[in-house]
Amino acid sequence: MALRAFNIELAQIRDRINNTDQAKFRFQFWRDAVNSLFEPNLRHRGTPIERELSESTVGLKLSKYHFNQLIDARQRHFNECAFDSLRAAQIYAEETNVPIHYLICEAYGLRSLAVDHALNHLGRAQGLVTLIRGAVPLAHRRRVILLPLDLLNQHHLSQETALRLLRSSPSESTVEVDRNLCDLFFNLATVAREQAITASRLASEHLTDLKVKPSGDRAGVNQLTQSLLPRLMLPLVPLTHFLHRFERKAHFDPRRLSLHPNGLLPLQLCWTAWRGRIPSVMQVPGRSPEFAQGFRYSTEHLSGHLESPRPDGPEI
Repeated sequence: MALRAFNIELAQIRDRINNTDQAKFRFQFWRDAVNSLFEPNLRHRGTPIERELSESTVGLKLSKYHFNQLIDARQRHFNECAFDSLRAAQIYAEETNVPIHYLICEAYGLRSLAVDHALNHLGRAQGLVTLIRGAVPLAHRRRVILLPLDLLNQHHLSQETALRLLRSSPSESTVEVDRNLCDLFFNLATVAREQAITASRLASEHLTDLKVKPSGDRAGVNQLTQSLLPRLMLPLVPLTHFLHRFERKAHFDPRRLSLHPNGLLPLQLCWTAWRGRIPSVMQVPGRSPEFAQGFRYSTEHLSGHLESPRPDGPEI
């Protein structure tokens, strides 16, 4: 919990501070806090998160590099510039999500390249889903978009047009431009799902290998991996649920997506954790006929079946 609270605190710096110089001081504050975790002589434990981190990391062999990677990634992207490419967006997703998974593995004493590989794809999927979820809230609150520029160009959308669309309701824009916007988010969702599928597949294959191959001297490590890996992959449950809703109920239009929480999610997570299996992710089933044919149904007809837009929710 302390590690995730630390990551949330870093993500909220951009929400609380608009001045670049003030942000630099805040990021440096957390660098000093991280240094105090690894140098007992330093006294830097004023905030509850610092104290919790200090208490929860006693005796654990954690990597300072992963903490600094989180801070550096957030600081580099503080000015909210759009990503140059989809690849750049995936790299940022990796840098702001994967280190937390690595630190959790280190806290349990689990070191495995196969596990790291699966977590890498999981982190990318998480970051891309956050990018999708945050598109409309960012457009409404700050009049900015972070969508990859190469995807905008591919779908013939300028940043100004995309910003205007994200700030408007679907009925206020033309069907053709709506389709371009949904095509873009379809691509983002497809890549996110592919990353999630890869993470699930790699984790499942690794667990199968551990059960088939003789343990030998690594019996303890293998047992730890079989117990911990399904829990490390639990983020696939809410991630898959979101992507399913984004396709079936919003038709890849972020303005039609309700961000109300899933009341059954805690139960689903408990059930998946109790089973001790890697959550599965369905293949992309493809767009619905009405989407592929350019929304042959009118916006008014669709609005009766889709979730209404809500200009609030998590940011990246």
